[in-house]
Amino acid sequence: MKEQLQLIFGALLALVLLPLTITLILSGWDAVSLNKEPDIEMYLIEMIYRELPEDYEEEAIKAQAVLARSTLKKGLKDGSVTQSDLERIASNLKEDMEKKEFLKNYEIIEGYVRQTKGEVLMYENQICEGSFHRVSAGATRDGAEVFGNDTYAYIAGVESAMDMESADYMKGHYFTPEELYAALKEMYPDSEVDTEKIEDSIEIVARDAKGYILEMEVGNVPCSGEEFRKVLNLNSSNFTLSKMGNEIRFLCRGVGHGLGMSQFGANKLALQGKDYKDILKYYFPRVEIIVA
Repeated sequence: MKEQLQLIFGALLALVLLPLTITLILSGWDAVSLNKEPDIEMYLIEMIYRELPEDYEEEAIKAQAVLARSTLKKGLKDGSVTQSDLERIASNLKEDMEKKEFLKNYEIIEGYVRQTKGEVLMYENQICEGSFHRVSAGATRDGAEVFGNDTYAYIAGVESAMDMESADYMKGHYFTPEELYAALKEMYPDSEVDTEKIEDSIEIVARDAKGYILEMEVGNVPCSGEEFRKVLNLNSSNFTLSKMGNEIRFLCRGVGHGLGMSQFGANKLALQGKDYKDILKYYFPRVEIIVA
């Protein structure tokens, strides 16, 4: 009976405090703290709510919390995260409040954020951006190779074979020549493409060690694989291109840019009994996890 009363009291307390917490977030930058710096722990809950599937394991959610905190803290320090970014997160929170399941998920995520309070990724005395993607192509990518410099050397390419178990690991995207032509000409109006043999107008110039496209050309116009995949809304830039009957098929492996932590892989590791620090050290073997 005592435990039931405690549970009921806890639920009522959450209902009472949640509007106050949300009001602080929605009130804007100045209302969150007296020293004009935002309490980023508040914003993390909404970020995780939107970034991670609801049915993921506790330790995978905690790992995501550390990544989100790292990204926010780094961004606030270097200016890449602005007040308008925080306002956008607050606006998303206001929208999500209308969803029936929001309170339950908010409370769960808030508990995991609290358990990792202050923890971030650190590399060479600098907070790192918490890079992640939904599903890798069987291995994650090396940051220094992808970007061509040591700024992202903290992102190591690691094996993530468990991602091949995901239903989203491989997907074909199909376009008629006319559809593909229209999409490419809108983005690259100066490109020399036509609908006769449009697949021959798309040339893959370079891939990284994990098979993701680094450089390509659309007609005579150079572009990156990540830029191209966004133009066509492809699952990833790790794809092959082929003619399939009257359509052009882009067969993609993985979902997202392939850098940092695979969310699907993190959840698999959590199911194997790994805790969030084990998961983060697996995907970021070069970093430290510290309270900052």
